[in-house]
Amino acid sequence: MTTIIIASTHKYCYIWNPFFDLLKKFWPDHPEVYFMSDGSPEYLADKYQIRVFNVHKDLGFLETYEYLLDFVKTPTVILLQEDFLIERPVNKELINFLIETFKTHKDIGYIRCTPCPGPKGNAIQYPKVMLGLFHPQQDYLFSFQATIWRVSFLSQLLQAYQHRSTILNIEKDLTQLLSRTSHKLLGIIRTDNSPDGVFQSPIPYRPTAIIKGQIQPWAIELIKKHQIN
Repeated sequence: MTTIIIASTHKYCYIWNPFFDLLKKFWPDHPEVYFMSDGSPEYLADKYQIRVFNVHKDLGFLETYEYLLDFVKTPTVILLQEDFLIERPVNKELINFLIETFKTHKDIGYIRCTPCPGPKGNAIQYPKVMLGLFHPQQDYLFSFQATIWRVSFLSQLLQAYQHRSTILNIEKDLTQLLSRTSHKLLGIIRTDNSPDGVFQSPIPYRPTAIIKGQIQPWAIELIKKHQIN
């Protein structure tokens, strides 16, 4: 169906178990996970039944994505991060609808699951799901928030971007590249502008549990609530 890709680093190894415990709790039959990090992530493979790629040093998000895409056998991938702590049951039915939409509409480049930010363009009714169109002049056409990408489209985007710098510049630079694409960039429409509006995503989490290297108080309470070690 699809593959989940996660790029991490040993600096955030303390969040690995909580992330995967919550993933297992709220999405027990999730797609195959490809997880890549430096440090010592090998134990995650048997514990959570995922595919682990260990590297000697942190390659960065884009380099990790490029590397892992060579191993992906599915036509789409879901990009997640280790600090996207899922808090509610995943809407598997909606995820399946989104995957089917890729199959029947070859002009779709990505569908952003987490409306942060959400699309500001026209709404488009697809079979079983209505999605918003990202306007070419909208900020953050590229975002690290949970997104389903067509593998061929993502690969072409990464190959076209040669300059690698800070995350902020990556988002701006790739947004500029995406503003010129002929593919449709779609997303879940956010109708609730309160902080809880992010839970309209089929993968319900708060962006993000770690900010500037610090785990947020709400994330600590979430981990305690679910008795995660």
